[in-house]
Amino acid sequence: MGSLDQNRWKVRFAESTSRAVPSQTGARMEPLPKSASDAAGEILRLIFERRATTERTRIEFTFDSYLEDRCARWRRRDTVKPVHPYVPIRRFHQSVFAAVFRQALVEGLAVVDAVELAARVNPSRTLRQALAVMSDRLRAGYPLSGSLAASRAWVDRGLLAALDVGDEYGDLADELKAFVQHDRFFSAARFRRAIGRRPESVRFAAALARLLHEHHLTGPLVCAAGRVSGTRGGRFMRMVKTVSANIDGGNSLAECLKRHPAYFDAVFCRFVELPQSREDMRARLERLVLAGELS
Repeated sequence: MGSLDQNRWKVRFAESTSRAVPSQTGARMEPLPKSASDAAGEILRLIFERRATTERTRIEFTFDSYLEDRCARWRRRDTVKPVHPYVPIRRFHQSVFAAVFRQALVEGLAVVDAVELAARVNPSRTLRQALAVMSDRLRAGYPLSGSLAASRAWVDRGLLAALDVGDEYGDLADELKAFVQHDRFFSAARFRRAIGRRPESVRFAAALARLLHEHHLTGPLVCAAGRVSGTRGGRFMRMVKTVSANIDGGNSLAECLKRHPAYFDAVFCRFVELPQSREDMRARLERLVLAGELS
């Protein structure tokens, strides 16, 4: 673009400043004096510098506009929006939410924290989005049933009624338990699989709870719980040895378990993080073993 445009501009400048105008027969123009040629070159240089500056300014303005547009899109993406009202949610996934929410409330978590924890482990993407809307509405002061209804999620009326009645009369845990019991497809084993809790983790929690009756939580105790949990060798035992070494290094049990999400789900790690004493830890581990048991 530069060589062609420069030649064209030189010809135009020469035609306007030469003393002999070329004819249509192809007569040669009289060469310009050296001073005129230098002036033409200076004029051309200024013209093309102005063009380059204008083009660079336009590119910078375009890039800034692009960045602003992308930031606006990310802000819109981060904004929690209601779910599509015509996407059904499985009854079992609603029962999983009710069971985790109830267990979190029993363990002493705040309502908003319990909803967010239940959303993290729920297998339904639509319900997780609805629970995100619900937690935002709860922070704004809305009631439980109204917050979930505001997400436009297609949930069972029984769940909304359990949230409404339990919140009004102060027996939310019992109402959620009754809602889960009405699901004939709900079982403890299926519930654990849905939230990502492996059988090895359940046996490990049971063994550690037994050992905590008479002993304090230490690295060798954690390793012993892994040995008596019925899982000898393999990846799980290597992971337990790593957790034991990290505890001896000064880390807490919850911090060590969070590094292995393939074996310990978010609910497991959150409940292990709460205890303030050995007896409290033992009781919470026993309740983790019985998670999903509604009898």
